[in-house]
Amino acid sequence: MTKYVLAIDQGTTSSRAVLFDRESRVVAMAQEEYRQHYPRPGWVEHDPEDIWASVVRTCREAIGQAGATPKDLVALGIANQRETVVVWERAKKGMRRWSISDRTRSAATRPSGVPPFPPRLRLVYAR
Repeated sequence: MTKYVLAIDQGTTSSRAVLFDRESRVVAMAQEEYRQHYPRPGWVEHDPEDIWASVVRTCREAIGQAGATPKDLVALGIANQRETVVVWERAKKGMRRWSISDRTRSAATRPSGVPPFPPRLRLVYAR
């Protein structure tokens, strides 16, 4: 039975799943873009449900391309956007969109002299 490593790359415009074999060869890959929301100039928001659904679909597609099953996975690696934060509530579904850090947006809202990505975490709730 062949064993695989599944890598998930969840980026700012798409999700990608890549399946590797024991020799680190790419066996299968799937990628899917998800919707970007622009509530005003320089602002970008993502719907967490869209992101989650695209990750699930790309993982299933890559595993299916290889003729594998989740039981064939021995490891999982995840790379994410880093600049996006989503607060999950156990009891709720259909969360609202959340703002991502965008250089244009940051430039418009930060005081002069402050770097584009300050070291502290900022959480912005989008309506």
